[in-house]
Amino acid sequence: MQHLDLFEWIAEPYAWFYGVQRKHYKRVIEAMALKPHSKILDLGAGTGAMASLLSVDHDVLAVDGSKAMVRVMRRLNPDIYVDQLDITQKLPFEDKQFDVVLTSFVLHGLKAKDRLHVLSEMKRVADLVIVYDYYGKRHLFTDIVEFVEQGDYFNFMKQFNGEFKSFFPEHAIFPINSGSALYIGGFNEDTLIAQQDTK
Repeated sequence: MQHLDLFEWIAEPYAWFYGVQRKHYKRVIEAMALKPHSKILDLGAGTGAMASLLSVDHDVLAVDGSKAMVRVMRRLNPDIYVDQLDITQKLPFEDKQFDVVLTSFVLHGLKAKDRLHVLSEMKRVADLVIVYDYYGKRHLFTDIVEFVEQGDYFNFMKQFNGEFKSFFPEHAIFPINSGSALYIGGFNEDTLIAQQDTK
């Protein structure tokens, strides 16, 4: 997978932004408003910045498909459960094994077939599904970066709202800024505290 191969090369540079990521993710996690002590699966966890914050109040398993990224994640987060896992394959977990499964800026990098498979597996393994990714207006700088990464960003921007709705007719989209949002599906009152406006 060309997109995944890229992260074998840029894992160490990604680590330079670990602190910045943590600062940003604090606000994102506040918007999730999860019930404390949830069992969470973080797919495509990267450097583990979000997982490290979630692990303060939750039981978190962080996985990534890149060997280099997993190595960085383990170094930066020695107290977090970390594993290498190809998320485009069937996940080795039981149905509803987790309270929450989330992914952050991962799905836009996958082709539609893989993206739909991941959504299906997310829905299977957890009650609550959260996708944090691009939303709303496109920006020139982002367009350039994503063109270089050779993911599926441009199709994602056109198609993902419909793709997510096909799995979760009752869902919410919670904008974080002009270019990103939380897509939330599979509402569970025992897991999600905050009230979100359904779309």
